Amino acid sequence: MDNNEHNKGLMVNLPYPEVDPACEPKTVCLLKEDYAGSDGEITAINLYIYQHILLDGELDEIAEALLKISIVEMHHMELLGEAIKKLGGDPIYQSNCRMWTADYVNFVKNPRCILMVDIEAEKTAIRNYRRHINMICNPQVQELLERIIMDEELHLEVFKGLLSRLNDIKYV
Repeated sequence: MDNNEHNKGLMVNLPYPEVDPACEPKTVCLLKEDYAGSDGEITAINLYIYQHILLDGELDEIAEALLKISIVEMHHMELLGEAIKKLGGDPIYQSNCRMWTADYVNFVKNPRCILMVDIEAEKTAIRNYRRHINMICNPQVQELLERIIMDEELHLEVFKGLLSRLNDIKYV
């Protein structure tokens, strides 16, 4: 199974816009928040992989969705890293002069709490991307962030659906 087939249903079937090279320090700073900030893509990846491992073999539907979503988040991170580089920045795992840390990851273990944390993480990511779109003047970067938001909105709906089904089976 190829990577696109593996992620089917968890990634919107639209291309991601390209970003032309330029020197835009302000835009780089904002993108680095999305890339390696406390609520950025690297945090989401590590959160979802941890949760996937934790729930694998116990709640396989949720574990599989977490794995698929983490792969899409890895793609977002790659796109943001490439944009940061093209705009004159260094895609180091740093935002606002702070190195990324696993302290950003919420290591809750209860499946219901996991999904509630994930729902809030997706809402925060969407809010941050929208705020950054309004602060950035580069239309290509704005389009890239708009496209990433589409996937994040899909992930939000997936997590809400999983939480609803989990509530229906009265999982403790």
